[in-house]
Amino acid sequence: MLTKISVTVYAGGIVISSILHIDFWFGALMTVILTGVYTILGGMRAVVYTEALQTMVLVIGAGTLTFIGLNSVGGWEGMKGSLEPGYLNMWRPATDPDFPWPSLVITSTVVGIWYWCTDQYIVQRVLAAKKY
Repeated sequence: MLTKISVTVYAGGIVISSILHIDFWFGALMTVILTGVYTILGGMRAVVYTEALQTMVLVIGAGTLTFIGLNSVGGWEGMKGSLEPGYLNMWRPATDPDFPWPSLVITSTVVGIWYWCTDQYIVQRVLAAKKY
């Protein structure tokens, strides 16, 4: 919980202080207060709507950046041509010194279980969901 909240407050403080040209700590404090008021008054419904809107912005932004990036290097083939052979292959041999496939499988499993099953951020949203 502390890792996600601290990063969010820090980023919010930077953004607010940059946009409004105010002190960082005042911007961070305003981020905490406004988020708390918004969540208390709107409840989980407001949080869910906000996250749905943020998801659309993130997906559209990622697609736009991907398009711009690929366009600037000559498309997919241009990007592949500038990389060493096998660079985009995730399933490398188990003997690969930099990226063996067993590490990929083991770490993905551990991180996946941590994030989806034990991370408070995800668990509280699941527990707050209405049962239909």
